[in-house]
Amino acid sequence: MKRIIYIIGILAALFSCSHINEDEQLIEVTIEETPTNDIKRNVLLEDFTGQRCINCPKAAETIHQLEEAYGDRFIPVGIYWEPKPVPNGLATETGKEYFSHWNTEAQPAGLVGRHGAINYIPNDWIGLVRDEMQRTADIEMLVEATLNGEQIDITITESCQQNAVSGKLQVWIIEDGIVATQLMPDGSANKDYVHNHVFRTAVNGTWGDNITIGTGTTLTQTFHQTVDNQWDSTKLSVVAFVYNDNGIEQAVKKEVTYTKNNMTCL
Repeated sequence: MKRIIYIIGILAALFSCSHINEDEQLIEVTIEETPTNDIKRNVLLEDFTGQRCINCPKAAETIHQLEEAYGDRFIPVGIYWEPKPVPNGLATETGKEYFSHWNTEAQPAGLVGRHGAINYIPNDWIGLVRDEMQRTADIEMLVEATLNGEQIDITITESCQQNAVSGKLQVWIIEDGIVATQLMPDGSANKDYVHNHVFRTAVNGTWGDNITIGTGTTLTQTFHQTVDNQWDSTKLSVVAFVYNDNGIEQAVKKEVTYTKNNMTCL
């Protein structure tokens, strides 16, 4: 069975920081419905971005369109780095290491399922996400994340029904709704720009932990992350994924739950 959706994409030039035309095009995306006996694959997009990048807000618009199209199955993470530091900016040393490792020479660039970073061209990003969505997965993943005081307690469960999988388990913290300066396509500086799905830290190291999930087995890991005083603990999420030389096998995102006035909140 097929389901057709439409995404409005902005046509871009090959090099992300070159001039981008403002023409918009209606893009038809056909989603192959996954049979009920298969595991749906969630798709991680690592968005290599920066506050001084004038075309990064355009990439953010495309990401928002993909979120609306695919819902929870699409997981974007904004990884920030600046050649010239931004005061109180969103760049991290871990982000710098990811930029270097994936050879991202321009911003914005996207890494879909860890199959190689490409410069921002809306149709290319949309096509790669669509293609990855149509693949099935061998792993099911569940994440629970609860804020206890200044610590996030994280439980991750992976199960494998058919083919055994080996690779790395990576756990990240991201934050939504950060108001911070962003250069815009017209060259102006928007001090009230809202940055979403911002990479904050890697809970279990830059490249994660070794993991092997045998056929018919279930694994559970627990992690603990102290909340940095620069983060808003009410807007945090955990992103966890298993990857290897074939790319990302499965990914999942879970908002951190917290207690307010004796009520559990998301």
